[in-house]
Amino acid sequence: MEIKPFKKINGNGYSFKEIWTIYDEQFNILRDIVLSLGDKYQVENVSGSDNKIITLNTPYNSNQVFVYCNGVLQWKDRDYRENSPTEIELLFDRKATDDVRIVTIKSNVIKEDLHQYLQDISSVVANAKEQYDSARNLESRLVELYSALQQTHSLYTNNSTTSLVNDLTRLKSEYEKVNTGVTALDKKLKDLISSGEYVLTTLNIDELKALVNTIKSKIDELSAEKSLDIVYPMFGSNQNGPDASVHDVGECTFVGIDKKYWFMIDTFSKSTGDGGYNSIKRAMQENGITKFEFLLITHWHKDHYGNAVRLMNEGLVEKVYVQDVTKYPSGISGAYGMTYTVLKSVYDEHKNTAQARSIPFSSAPTGEIDFHGAKLLFHNNDSTAIAKHNSTWVNENYNNTSICLLVSYIGRNFLAQGDGDKEVMKEYLDILPSNIDLLKSNHHSIATMPLSFRKLRPKDAIITANKWQLAHDTVVFNYQSFLFDMGSNVYFLANQKEDIHISYSSLYGVAYNKKLEVGYPDNCAYTTPEPNGHIFVDCNYNGNNSTGDKDKPFKYLSDAVRFAHINYMKEICVNIAPGDYTGDIKHYNFVNYNANTVTLINFIGLRGKVRFINSGTTPAYLPPIYVAMCDNVTFENITFKVGSMYTSNAVNNLTSFINASVTNATAMFSRCTFTVDNTDITNRETSNSSFNTIHVDSFGSKVKIDTCTFNGKTRYGIRSAEGSVVTVVGSNNINNSVATVYYATEGDINVNGTATKNTSNESTAGGKVSFLDVDTTPTYPNTTRGQVIGTRLSQKYGGKLGYVSDGNGGYSSIDHFNRSGNLDNKPDFEGQFAYDKTNKRVGFALGSSNKSDWLDLSSNNGIGGVKEWKQGGTYNYGDLIKTSNGKVFFYMSFSNYTYNESDANILNNFSGNYLDTTNVRGNKVMYVDMNKHGSLVFSLLHSQRVNTPLPSTNAEINDLGIFTTYYTEKNSFKNQPTQYGQLINLPCAMDDSNESMQIWIEQFSGQMYTRGGNWENPVADRKFSPVYPDDFGLVDVLLFDWITTPADAKNRNVRLKAPFKDYKIITFWLVPDDGYGWMAPCSFHVGELEFAVEAGKRASPNVGGYMVSANGLYWQLKLSDNLISSTNIGDMTWSENCKLMSVTGWPRVHGYDF
Repeated sequence: MEIKPFKKINGNGYSFKEIWTIYDEQFNILRDIVLSLGDKYQVENVSGSDNKIITLNTPYNSNQVFVYCNGVLQWKDRDYRENSPTEIELLFDRKATDDVRIVTIKSNVIKEDLHQYLQDISSVVANAKEQYDSARNLESRLVELYSALQQTHSLYTNNSTTSLVNDLTRLKSEYEKVNTGVTALDKKLKDLISSGEYVLTTLNIDELKALVNTIKSKIDELSAEKSLDIVYPMFGSNQNGPDASVHDVGECTFVGIDKKYWFMIDTFSKSTGDGGYNSIKRAMQENGITKFEFLLITHWHKDHYGNAVRLMNEGLVEKVYVQDVTKYPSGISGAYGMTYTVLKSVYDEHKNTAQARSIPFSSAPTGEIDFHGAKLLFHNNDSTAIAKHNSTWVNENYNNTSICLLVSYIGRNFLAQGDGDKEVMKEYLDILPSNIDLLKSNHHSIATMPLSFRKLRPKDAIITANKWQLAHDTVVFNYQSFLFDMGSNVYFLANQKEDIHISYSSLYGVAYNKKLEVGYPDNCAYTTPEPNGHIFVDCNYNGNNSTGDKDKPFKYLSDAVRFAHINYMKEICVNIAPGDYTGDIKHYNFVNYNANTVTLINFIGLRGKVRFINSGTTPAYLPPIYVAMCDNVTFENITFKVGSMYTSNAVNNLTSFINASVTNATAMFSRCTFTVDNTDITNRETSNSSFNTIHVDSFGSKVKIDTCTFNGKTRYGIRSAEGSVVTVVGSNNINNSVATVYYATEGDINVNGTATKNTSNESTAGGKVSFLDVDTTPTYPNTTRGQVIGTRLSQKYGGKLGYVSDGNGGYSSIDHFNRSGNLDNKPDFEGQFAYDKTNKRVGFALGSSNKSDWLDLSSNNGIGGVKEWKQGGTYNYGDLIKTSNGKVFFYMSFSNYTYNESDANILNNFSGNYLDTTNVRGNKVMYVDMNKHGSLVFSLLHSQRVNTPLPSTNAEINDLGIFTTYYTEKNSFKNQPTQYGQLINLPCAMDDSNESMQIWIEQFSGQMYTRGGNWENPVADRKFSPVYPDDFGLVDVLLFDWITTPADAKNRNVRLKAPFKDYKIITFWLVPDDGYGWMAPCSFHVGELEFAVEAGKRASPNVGGYMVSANGLYWQLKLSDNLISSTNIGDMTWSENCKLMSVTGWPRVHGYDF
């Protein structure tokens, strides 16, 4: 074999194609060199066995052996291992049929040629920078050759290294921005550059090459584009309903990393016609996706898992992550609920399909995992979350169990929380970033967004509701309006012309598919950024493109309502062209599931002022409406009627019918007509008393009705409930078929205008119907009997307060004293007052049947609370008894007495003076002159007998009324302060059983005590507190004499003028023994001294003394039983350390002076 020399290469003189051709040829030369070594190499064939341990006949040195299997060179330490000079161990499963050969090298002949060859490689790389990428590929292949040959040859040489150093230096300079790796290379390169020459025997070529390759890898990594792609396949064409078994509804999201690694979240519904499935397959093809690395099913609702089984059967997913239904053994009840049986059935179907296709099927990961460099944060599915799902936290909403996912890559964040509602939105805010890039709507935007969720403030948001859901479901919630408030770009999947595809690039920013439409479907755009924007709707418009502009109006009222719902102008005017908007289902946006049909137009959450106006001269007919949580909505010149949707079957399933219902909103109806012309509704209202028919119903709202017409048979024209205020102004025309025009139940109705009928009613729950005050007799027609209409404020005092309707068009006045009755005619009503100014007569109506029902208050016969002295009468302590001749007696006996005819003249013929007493069968009575106020008041106040015991509760005590009673016995009632005294009972109010007060006046000192009680503290349980006057200087001087010692007092028989017991406070005036320069008053309460006497006697051992002291001076008294009743100052004194000048007693009782 001819061995050709290596060709020298000038890198500047060849193209890279030529360079590669040369090197490819020289690779063959190297192979030929190895094969031409003759007796310098040994080949051993070890085929025919599957043993991994191979024993050689020829020993070898380390790194001097080649292993071939079926003609392919094997790599050391990957495919085989050198165990000893004669043994090799294969690291792969060998077959007996494999052709395995071992080549042992015995010569170093190619050493210098190999080194030169590597130098040529280095030179080519240095001189071909313009073709660096291609050269890098070439070098990579040649390095593999070098690594293989290095197993046989060790490199030792002293050749020049300048070229290699220069190349490395240029690499460092060109890519110095790549800090990682370059820093580690600095020291090595500085040494090489400074020496110019280097001995390769000490240079670790492999380490240097590896470091350079690391730098190259970092450069490649920085220069390579990375991307995050989010794709939303379009809905299928059947979006006209929410049924996941029929319609195209639900969610499906593709997520791609670097356009190579894809996973899917949910799979749309399995609809009739396979619209969702076909959309998925088309989108996969357009994005070059052959298979998803995993599928995440967020929860087990049909519109999320609909096509999963089919995708698994067709091998389009490698792995499936799901919600583990065994964690919900009781299922989840309530909204969108799922029983455990249903959950388990769906779960098992998918699991069995996966197992049959050998597809891994498991619960979704929890927490953060890596997906080809992207971070996937799974949440709402760990054990803590599942415990919440099985508690009240889930709020009876299975959607709140949805598995949620945050995708973070190349600085971008995408959030998808399945159908999670407000509970989920609030729960995980702490782990989610602010200002995210993309948000998938929670539950298709059929959800309430809490204010705190606005932290996310997404730049872009995808609304995944289909057309039907947009029309019927989403308008009830604030989700979309909050997104617009935050300035998000909102994309509605329902009406896109192509898939939504948002691509985030590490190099080029964000890119959107070309036909992506922002804002509401049907090409809606804000008509103007200024206030007073206009929206136009015309049910007779025949154009194909509806934008809401004047020349391209919306065809359907529901479109205009939705557009107004998401608009955030200060004022919007929705111009409704004349026509009938009640017949086409597309005008409606609410389905009444009881009636199983569309029945309403909902106006929910409209902000600012929104006016719906018919500017035409012919009617614009709207179906019944529901207005809720709106700032200010006005309807002008609109006719509301039942419409053809209210079939007999639909009406039979209704619980009530309301033309216009307003809840928690401000609304006005101007020049509107409300009509009920459906016989099924009127018949049902007639036959069913619980079936209410109402024209305008207000709950917690502020409503104004101006110049409107109410037609058709209804139970109520206007109902005001739950704190509403309804104001009626202008001239209103009310059909006589409206039974009650105004009905107030926990709400008010103010009638400030006129109406052809004004019947009213007020429920027991509260609420008031008020008419505008008048100057003269009212002229309101057809008001309800008993309706009160007030007069102007300036007329009320001393004049007419108002007028009461008799229900027949007449009104009776109510004057300042309610004196409208006539004593010469029968009363108008029970409780009426009458005043005859001429004859100075006053009457009160006890009934309203005839003239005799007047009680003449001008005579004594009218005194209330007085019992007649006649047959059948019974009398108790405190009663006032009136005889037939007009005498009045106060019954003072504690025993009850029943009238006896034989006793009649005892009182009838009594001839004594007032306050004189007499006896009736031993029962004491006192004559009271009703013209003497003193005797009358005495008899009224002394309604309770002497020493009356008191009840224990405030209610019982208050029932006794105001009274004063004298006590002579101790402990007649609980906490009685002294034995003798008078108790005055003072209830705070006769209708208040919680508050009570009492006064005690001690006899004979006149000392006053008070106590009070409330619902927590019964007055009977409270002790009396004394009321002290400010006359402490008014005292009796009981002693004024110098007493030096007890013996001195005894020798002179010095006595106090009165005992301690006559007083409340005793004061000893003490003076020091060594002079007369100052005195110290020492006071004590007599009650305290009484306690000291008793306590000292009871103590064991007894305590004998009571110290009266101040400023170091004291006078000690003996605690004897007669201490407080004694006047002997010598006997009562035990010891002292001073002189006693005087003793005084308070209050002043006897008038003793010095």
